Amino acid sequence: MLDIIWDTHDSAPRIEVELLKVADFVADATLAKTVKEVYSTLDHLRYTHVVKVPASFQPLSSMNSRGCCTSAARFICSEIRCALNLECLEGVSSHCDCVLINGGNFRGERQYETSHLSLEDLMSEIDESVEIVVAELPGSLLKGALRETWRGVSGAWMQHDDLVEVNSSGEIIFIAGAPLNLHQIYRVGSTRRFGIQLIPSVASFWQENPHLRPNPESAVPVHSLLLHFWAEKVWVRIWAFMDQDRNGSIDSEEMKLLDRSGDGELDRHDIMCAVKTVADMETFDGEYTLTDLVMKVAGQCGQGCQGLTLKEINHRRHLRRKQLRTARTREARFPSELLPDAHVQGQNANPRHSM
Repeated sequence: MLDIIWDTHDSAPRIEVELLKVADFVADATLAKTVKEVYSTLDHLRYTHVVKVPASFQPLSSMNSRGCCTSAARFICSEIRCALNLECLEGVSSHCDCVLINGGNFRGERQYETSHLSLEDLMSEIDESVEIVVAELPGSLLKGALRETWRGVSGAWMQHDDLVEVNSSGEIIFIAGAPLNLHQIYRVGSTRRFGIQLIPSVASFWQENPHLRPNPESAVPVHSLLLHFWAEKVWVRIWAFMDQDRNGSIDSEEMKLLDRSGDGELDRHDIMCAVKTVADMETFDGEYTLTDLVMKVAGQCGQGCQGLTLKEINHRRHLRRKQLRTARTREARFPSELLPDAHVQGQNANPRHSM
């Protein structure tokens, strides 16, 4: 509250300032009801979890992403790196050593008090128009690249993934968990429009070598990239729940753990129920964004509401296991929980728990 006071008609004004807390005032009941009704249209986004955030990134915050490295940006950059490495198994993108994205792309400005991100959180943090490309850059150029953008608060402030490590001088000393090699060419994930182009030395490098710029046609929409990756992680947990005998395939009896209708297929309602009870993720009734993606990565061949068959599930998982085994030989960086023989943590203590 700002008061401007003239003690007399010809005196200079006095200015008094008092900081008031909105929480100290009683809310207007009618207005509060209206606000609640308006915001309820976002409930399907707010109450649909898309990923569980590991403890290593908590407390999760995206406050001041234009002036410091934040845990939310580090988490999202790390997930983008993992997603690129997983998607390259399908020939979608190149293997990725690290992800560097300018802080102007992380717009949530939130201090999170939950261990999950929702669809609303994802849309608030990074715009759906953002696309990811992979560029090849020498280690000698990357060494001081981050420091170039850390000289002041701006949208160019470069965020990085959790396998990039810098020293007290702001120089990169580790990439992909290994010491920086000045002579090595690294594959760097970033945004197509700005991203690492905001690093002056990178901009100069590309100006002198325009043929080394990443092809814009190779760009992948960031929301699609992340949601497919997160759906795969959810499906791995559901698969581990169903594969009771740990023989690497699902039989008709194990199928019954989720098949509530008993028709021999898993429909979107079965999968949504599994997302809630097995993966322990909140899902708003009628919001099938994550559920439908889980069905897709699980092997669904048809479109729309067609269910998952036993043949589709086993065929897809068999193919994925072969791909992941191959990926081990090139040290692609993605969560160990996706590896063929990994056991998903935190499963239901009673494996025969009714759905």
